[in-house]
Amino acid sequence: MVLVENEENARLMVQLEFRTVLHEAVLVHTELIAPDKEVGYDIGDLEVWISNGEVMLHYKPSSRFPNFTQDLSIGEKVNDAMWHSLQLTYVNRQVWLRLDGKQIISEKYRRPLNHRGNIVIGHGLRRYKSGFVGCMRHLKIQGRTIDPLVMVQSKQAVGVVLDGCDLKDRCKGLNLCEHDSVCVSDWEGVVCDCVRVPYVGKTCHFANYLRTCDEYYQAGWRGSGVYRVDPDGNGPLSPVYVNCDMEHMVAQEGYGLTVIEHNLPKNFTAREIGEPGRKVKISYRGVDRFTLKALTERSLGCRQHISYLCKDAKLSLGKLTWFKTTDGRVLDYLGTTDHGDCHCANNNTCIQPGTACNCDADLHKWTEDRGFNTIKEQLPITEMVFLKDKGQGVVTLGPLECWGNIDHQWETAVTFKTTVSYVTAPAWSTGDLEISFKTDRASATLLHQSSPQTSTDFFTMTLLEDHKLEISYSVGSVERRIVLQTKAKFSSGLWNQVRVEHDRTNARFTLNEASEMIDLQKGERLARFNGAMFIGSPGTKLSGSNDGIIGCVRGVVYNNKQLDLVKYAEEKSDEVEAGCTASCQSSPCQHGATCEEAWGQYTCHCLNTWSHLGSNCQQNIDENMATIDGAEHSYLEVNVTTPRVLSGTLVFSFRTFQANALLFYMHDHFNNFIQLELRNAREILLLYNSLTYIIDEFIPVRDLNDGNWKQVIIEKLDSGWLKLQCGKISRVIQQKRALLRTYLSKPFNSRESVRPIRGELPPDPFIKLYVGGVPKEMKTKITPATLHGCVRGFRSNEYIFDLEGSAEYQNGTSVGCIAGCEKQGCKNGGLCVELWEGEYQCDCMNSYYTGITCQTEPSGIFDGSTVVRSKVKLDATSLAASSSTERLTVHFTANSTANTERVVLAFVYSSRTGDYILVYLTRLGDVVVETDLGTGTYIVKKSGSFVDDQRHKLEYKRRQTELSLTLDPFEGNKSSVIDLAELDQDRPSTVVHPDYTLDRVDTIMVGGVVLNNPRFSNYQNFTGCLSDVVYYPLANSVLKFQPLKELHQVPQHDTVEAWGEEPVPCSPTPPVMEKPQQEIPSSPSDSESRPEIVTMPPWDKGPAEVELIQPIQTPNITNITRIVPIITSSTDYLTIIIAVTLVAFLLIVALVIALLLARLRRRRERYDVQKQPAEYHELKMPLKSAEPESPQNHHEANGYHFPEMSPEDEALLNPPLNRKTNRPASSISEVLEEMERRRKAKVAGLDPDVVVLTDSPVSAQSMQMHGEGDLEWDPQADRVPLSCKNKSEEAAEASSHRSDSPVRVEFNGDSGYEAGSKPEVEEENTASPDKLYKYDLAGYNSESLLKGDSVKTRLISEEAETAC
Repeated sequence: MVLVENEENARLMVQLEFRTVLHEAVLVHTELIAPDKEVGYDIGDLEVWISNGEVMLHYKPSSRFPNFTQDLSIGEKVNDAMWHSLQLTYVNRQVWLRLDGKQIISEKYRRPLNHRGNIVIGHGLRRYKSGFVGCMRHLKIQGRTIDPLVMVQSKQAVGVVLDGCDLKDRCKGLNLCEHDSVCVSDWEGVVCDCVRVPYVGKTCHFANYLRTCDEYYQAGWRGSGVYRVDPDGNGPLSPVYVNCDMEHMVAQEGYGLTVIEHNLPKNFTAREIGEPGRKVKISYRGVDRFTLKALTERSLGCRQHISYLCKDAKLSLGKLTWFKTTDGRVLDYLGTTDHGDCHCANNNTCIQPGTACNCDADLHKWTEDRGFNTIKEQLPITEMVFLKDKGQGVVTLGPLECWGNIDHQWETAVTFKTTVSYVTAPAWSTGDLEISFKTDRASATLLHQSSPQTSTDFFTMTLLEDHKLEISYSVGSVERRIVLQTKAKFSSGLWNQVRVEHDRTNARFTLNEASEMIDLQKGERLARFNGAMFIGSPGTKLSGSNDGIIGCVRGVVYNNKQLDLVKYAEEKSDEVEAGCTASCQSSPCQHGATCEEAWGQYTCHCLNTWSHLGSNCQQNIDENMATIDGAEHSYLEVNVTTPRVLSGTLVFSFRTFQANALLFYMHDHFNNFIQLELRNAREILLLYNSLTYIIDEFIPVRDLNDGNWKQVIIEKLDSGWLKLQCGKISRVIQQKRALLRTYLSKPFNSRESVRPIRGELPPDPFIKLYVGGVPKEMKTKITPATLHGCVRGFRSNEYIFDLEGSAEYQNGTSVGCIAGCEKQGCKNGGLCVELWEGEYQCDCMNSYYTGITCQTEPSGIFDGSTVVRSKVKLDATSLAASSSTERLTVHFTANSTANTERVVLAFVYSSRTGDYILVYLTRLGDVVVETDLGTGTYIVKKSGSFVDDQRHKLEYKRRQTELSLTLDPFEGNKSSVIDLAELDQDRPSTVVHPDYTLDRVDTIMVGGVVLNNPRFSNYQNFTGCLSDVVYYPLANSVLKFQPLKELHQVPQHDTVEAWGEEPVPCSPTPPVMEKPQQEIPSSPSDSESRPEIVTMPPWDKGPAEVELIQPIQTPNITNITRIVPIITSSTDYLTIIIAVTLVAFLLIVALVIALLLARLRRRRERYDVQKQPAEYHELKMPLKSAEPESPQNHHEANGYHFPEMSPEDEALLNPPLNRKTNRPASSISEVLEEMERRRKAKVAGLDPDVVVLTDSPVSAQSMQMHGEGDLEWDPQADRVPLSCKNKSEEAAEASSHRSDSPVRVEFNGDSGYEAGSKPEVEEENTASPDKLYKYDLAGYNSESLLKGDSVKTRLISEEAETAC
C-alpha cells in the first residue's frame, strides 16, 4: 500500500500500469468531500478495484444520499499476469475509467464535489480487506510521475519492494483450495480465501456447520428453530437451511429432528371429476437430491407423512397411484411396507374388510388414508402420479423428517463396568476420529492410541474435570496438549461427542459445542499410528490417572469406517458388555428422586427422605391426605394396635390459613401422650410427658399459615433426646423421654390443654391418635381451635397412619385435599381466602379489578347519556376531609366521532363547600383539569389530539401549591417511531396554585356532570371507554375511591348508582397495577440454546410442477419387502458399467483359454487327420493286419468310426512290407517310412525292395547293420529346410498330380493303436525325438502310395512348419 499525499482539488487523474493474478484486489482509493448545510460536510469515496478478475469502478459521491452510488465494470479479465494500462480521471463531478483502450463513464453528480487529496494505491480504507498483490509501473498522479525509488523508501509505503516483477501465478495448476474457495497467490506462496465459503482452515477444508439437527442436539444445543446443516460434513456438498425440532422423542430417547419442507401445497387436488390424471414433481427447500441422499444415509431414521382424501376416487396403489423417490424408485405403499397396501390394511382397520385402503372401498363419501412412510432408503418422495378416476382426490404430503445418527445406534454401544475395563482395537492409521460417551464420572481415561516399543508416539483422550477433556499426543518430535471445555457436566449422564478432524495443514478438535483448530507443523501427521488402540483404561498411567471410563461408548469411527464395538466387547465379557446398560436410563426412581448410576446397578436418592420410602422411593406417604373443615366436632380419630408408635420418630404435614390450631394429639392407656400445636402462625409447639412431667418446647417458623404445606419431624435421636424440625428450622430438646408403665387417674401436676376422661380403674390397652382436633369431652378452656385445613403423610417409624380411611366415616372431614385457591385462584392481585374442598373467596380490595375472581376491569362504555355517581364518606376529623395533596387517575378512550365541546371525564365535588376538580376534553382534543377551592378557578392543560380512539392514561396531582397533569400513551399504543409531539405529551404540565385545601368531598361523578348548577350546564357527557377512575384524598395514602369498581362489584355497593344505561365493561385490557413479581426459573436464552440465530432465507419455490397425463402402463414397482441395491447416482451408474465390463472381460479370457486348451488337446491327439476339401478322406484308422477282415470292419478301430472310403482308398487295406520289421506295415507311420525309403532308393538307383537307403554318406552295408529294411530319421543329417508354398502354388501343384484326392496327414511317430501290431520281441532301436511330423501326400492316391511313388513326398521339419 502507498499513500500519496495531494491537495484537495475538483480534478483528479491517476495513470498506472499493473499486472496481477488476484481475483479480488483494490487498485486506487480516494475520498470525496462536499459541503453540506445540515451536517457541515458530506463524505463519499471513489475506488477502482478488481472483483472476480474484472476491473470495477465504485463512485459514491455522498454517504447521506447513497442512492446515487454507481458500480460500473468494463468486463475484461485482468488477473492474467499480463501488463494492463489504467487511467482514472475525475473532472467536473464525473468519472472516466480507461483500461487498455476501453472506457466507461459515470453519471454526473449535480452537487459541488472535490476529492480530499490523499490517494491510496493498492489498498482500500473502507470497503475491502484484500490489498493489491502484483506489480505496478509508470505511476502518474495529476500528471506527475512518481519515482519508484522514492515511493519505496517513503514512510507512507507498506509492503512495497523494488524488483524486476518476478510475478508467478502459484495457484495455476494447484488444486489446493477446497469447496470453491479462492486461491490467492502472493510473493511467497498461496493462500486460500475462505471468506465467501462456509468452511475454515488453511485449505477451507473444515465445515462450519454440523451434519444434522441431531448432531446439534447431542452437542448440547437444545433450542428449536432454523439451523444450517452440512449433511456430508467436510465433503463437497454445500450447507443448507433446515428447521430443527429439538424435542423429538423415539423410544424414550431424545433426538434432534431435521425437517425439510417442499413446494407441494396442502390439500393438493390429485384427482378431479372429468379431468385427466396428474403427475406432480416436488422440490425440497433449497436442497438437491444429493444432499437429501446424504441426509437420509447419515440419519438413524426418517419418515414422511402422506394423507389422501377421496370421494369415489380409488387409491389403488401400484395401478392408479404410485410415488417416486429421489433415485427414481417407484413405491406403491402408504404408511406400511407392503405392496399395494395402506396403513389400515397393516393393522386391519380398513373401513371395508378385505380392501387394501379405505379409499379403495366404494362408499361414495369422503374417506381418508394416511400414514408415515418410514423406509429411509426410499425417502423423500419427489414425484406422485395419480391416474384418472371417476371421483375426487386430495393429497397432502408432509415434510421430510430425519433423526439420529447411523453411527450412534443404541445397539452398537457397549458398557464399561469397572475402572480397569477396556477393549483393544486396531490402530488409527487413516481418516478422522469420532467417539461418543456417557458417564457419571468427572475424570477418567477415555481412549489411548499406543505405538510399538520402538516409537514414543501416542494419542490420548482424558476426562480432566467434570466438564474438561484433554487431548494429548506425541507425533515425531511434536508434542501437543489441547484442553476442551464443554458447558454440560460429564457426570450428568448425557451423551458427549468428541471429534478429531485433520488434513495436511490443520487439525480441529471438537467436544460437544466447544472447538479448537491448530496449524500442523512439518512432519506432524495424525492417524499414522501402528500400535493397538485402547478404549478405556490401557493399564498405564496417563495424564495423572489410570482409571478407565465407567459408562457407555458408541459411535467410534476411524479409518473411514465404524468400529464394531460389540465384537470387541465379546472378548471382554466380564468387564465390557454389549449395549448401554445404564440402569438409570429407565428412570426407576420415582417421585422426583435422583438416580445415581452404577452401570448395572443404581441408587435412588429420594427428594424427601421423610415422605418417600422404598429402594426406588416408590412409596409416597404424602399421597394419604385428608381435609378438616374446622368445625368444633370435626377431627380424625385413628385407633392404633401397633405398639411403640408413641416413642418412635413422627412425621406429619399440614396446611392452613389459621394462626392457632391443634395439629394432633396421641395418647395411650397409661396416659403417655404427645401433642403438636400451631401457635400465633409463627410457632410450632411440642408437648409430651416424661413420666409425670409435661415438657413443652417450640421452634419459631415464619408464615406457617400461608396455605402451603409444612412438614414437621419429631425425630428420636440415639441419645434419647428429641429433635423438632420444620423446614430448615430445627431444635434439639435435651430432655429424654420416659414413658409411664402404670396407670394413674391423675398423672400430671401441670395443666393440660387436652385432658382425656380418666376413671379410677385402668382401661383396656389402647393407643389413639386425634388429628386436627379432639372430642368435646377432652377439651379444656385452653384447648386450641380445631384445624381448618389439610393434613397428610403421618407416620411413626415405619408405621403409616391411614388418614384417608379415617376421613371416610367421620363428620367434618373428607378424603384428599383440594385447595380452591390452587385450583382457580384470584386474578389481578386479588387476595384468595381458602375455604378448602375446592372452595375459595377473592378479596379484591387491594386490586384495581373486581368480580368474583377480580377478573373484571373497573371500566365502562359510555354512550353520551350515562353518568355514574358515587357517594364519598369521609370522617370530618380526618386529614382526608381537608386535603392539599389529592390525586386523580383516569384511563380513557375517546370516540373520535363525538365532536363536542367540553366532554366530562370525571368530576370530584363537595356539595357543602362547592370545591371541585373537573377533568374534560376540548373540541380540539386537549385535556383540561379545572379546579376551584374557593380561591377562583385554576386550569392546567395538556394540548394534543387525545380524541383519537386510542387509550390514554391521565394523572392529576396536587402538592400544596403545584398542580400537575401528565398524560402517558398506553403501552399498547406506543409506536417504535419517536414522535416529538408524544415526547411533549409525556412531560407534565404544571400550574402554581394557592395553598388552600379541598374540603369535605362527598361526590364523584364519572362520564358527565348532573347538578342543578348553571355553572356546569355547558359541559357534555362522555362517549367512549372510561376505566380505572380512582380518587386518592391523600396522595401517599392507601385510602382511595373507585366508582366504576364499586359499580361492578358483587354485591353492588349502595353508595354507587348509574344514571341512564348502566355502562358495560370495556373490552379486556392488560392489568395496569404493578403485580408482585413471581420468581420464574431461568431458561437458557436463544444465544445459549442455539449456536447462532438465523432465519430461513426466502425461497421462490413456485408451485410444484404438474403434468396432466392420460392412462398409462403401470410401472414396475420396487420390491419394498427387502432393500436391494439400486442405481442412485451417476457414480452408481459408472460402478455398474465397470462391473459389467469386468465380467465380460473375464468371460472372454475364459473363452480364449478354453479354445487354447482345446487346440492343444487336438494337437496332442494321436493320428489326428484333418479333412480339408469335401473330397479329402480322413485316414485316422490303423492299417489292416495280415489277416483279412470283412469290409464293414474296416471302418472301426477301437471304437472310432470313420466315413466310407473311395475305391482308391481301399488299396490302403493291402499295406506294403515293412523292411525294418520284415512284416506288413501296421500303421500309417510305417507306410510312410517305407515310402520314404523306397523314394530314396530310386533316387540312388538301387532296388527299393532290397536296399535300405539313408541320407548319410555311408555304404549300404553300414545301413544294413541296423537291420533289414531299417529306415530312420537322422535329425542331425536332415537339416534341409522345406519350402513354403502359397495357396496358388499349392493349387497348381495339386492339379498336376494324378490323384483327385490329395491328403495331408499330421501325426506323431507312434506306431499305431493296436498292441497286436507291434513285434513280439522289441528290437534295439535308436529312439526318435518326441516331435510332430508332417508329410505332404498331396497328389498321391492309394495306388501310388502302395507302389512306392514318393517323389513328391517329403518330411516337413519343425523349422519349415514354423516358417509356414
